[in-house]
Amino acid sequence: MGELVFRIFFRADGKRQPQVTVKIRPPGVVQFRRTQHEERVMTLIERNGLMNGETALVGGESGDPGSLILPPKPLTRRLVAEAPYWLLVQELGHAQADAFLDEDPGVSAIVAAGERPSADALSAQVWSDSGAGHILEEAVEFVPTALLVSGVSDDPTESVMTVGNWTGLGDVAIGTLAAIGDELVRIDGVSATALTVGRGCLDTVPQAHPAGTPVICWQQLANASEAGFAAGETVTIKMLPETGFGTLPLAQAPEDEVTLASRAIRPLPPGDLRGNGVSVVNPNVLNLGPVLLAWSHRDRLTQTSSVFDAYYAGDIGPEPGVTYSVEIRWVDPDTDATLEPPAAVIDVGTANSLTLTKEDVPILAAPTGTKHFDVRVQARRSSGTISYEAWQARSIRLFMPDGIKVAEVSTWTEIGADARLTVAETAIFLDRGGAVRLTIAEAQLWIGFGSDARLTIPGIDIFNEWGDQSRLTAAEAALYIEVIP
Repeated sequence: MGELVFRIFFRADGKRQPQVTVKIRPPGVVQFRRTQHEERVMTLIERNGLMNGETALVGGESGDPGSLILPPKPLTRRLVAEAPYWLLVQELGHAQADAFLDEDPGVSAIVAAGERPSADALSAQVWSDSGAGHILEEAVEFVPTALLVSGVSDDPTESVMTVGNWTGLGDVAIGTLAAIGDELVRIDGVSATALTVGRGCLDTVPQAHPAGTPVICWQQLANASEAGFAAGETVTIKMLPETGFGTLPLAQAPEDEVTLASRAIRPLPPGDLRGNGVSVVNPNVLNLGPVLLAWSHRDRLTQTSSVFDAYYAGDIGPEPGVTYSVEIRWVDPDTDATLEPPAAVIDVGTANSLTLTKEDVPILAAPTGTKHFDVRVQARRSSGTISYEAWQARSIRLFMPDGIKVAEVSTWTEIGADARLTVAETAIFLDRGGAVRLTIAEAQLWIGFGSDARLTIPGIDIFNEWGDQSRLTAAEAALYIEVIP
């Protein structure tokens, strides 16, 4: 008989059955995690004739492990995250999960899972530290993992991913959840080189992921910790794999940090956000006319089965009490980061669509140099006196209406035909010397791009106010360069 691996389940009153993974290797080497069921495991093995009469290694009781069993190796592919509402329901049942959240809406649990770091690894201990030292949580089994060979975008329709370097490929189950970064996906198809998924499941939305990102197929074997962590609390997690040789020392295990954010009580984000009917929106679309934003309802309370809806699914729910807002945020032109707080918030109520126009974008408040802004649809629901937003939300990035903001020109006031602008008075003439003066009569505002880029006074419709035919009142005006994608 060659190596034999099997899993033993024990009856229990809880929703999840205790289980132990057992490996038997010739000659008579038995490996499994030390557990309160150890005697029952050995009895079962002997009763079924799986021993050959030679001495067995059990859990780590070995004076000389020999060449078959090596010291445990750290896990490099790990999932450590705050548990979503769905997992609390699986662990506790609807009634108990809701009772916990009714008593303390901010209560949180943590889910941890990871790869099998070596063939002889049996399971992993999970240790948590909230600041008073590490304590042992529940031991977990290893889960299948892979790596992205190529990066993927946040396009919800990009569902086939190139993957490789699998561990536990044979244990991957179709229809179950995997984690890629902070995004949960539904596994629709799998091979050694490709993974077909449904994007943005449960309380997540499609995100971009670079090549090399781990894919953690966690659903079948991951456990949630006790629901005892508080909102705002930062917890560090270490996973200690066990082999017949022993357990990885705490000091040698890599550490993951989680700051709890009341994930379980938050509404699910709206699904299938589209602009004028498409998921991937032309960034210049607002300069072509109004944009119809539409999205699908979601319901945290009913989306708790083991059939998972992808991001592009139609309306589900909505959860009672959920309302939506459309938020506009500037994008930093240097770092490409989205800036907080929102520049504008449009309350939509319970509707799941909004027609966005140029007038909805407060362009005069944009920082100088702004090229883009993000449009985010946010779901929120109140619990007592606290309003909770969705844990994640999807955004659409658009060009600034009418162009890139160059500079404020609030120094231009009541400009007449004979008025002159000096470099000291406005920042747009950066390529000029301090003594250079341009007159309005010349009808040209050179910006440094050549003669074809000039703006003439008769055609300048980007200023807010005109006086007669010969003067501008522009105390609040800003200058833009037209964006042509």
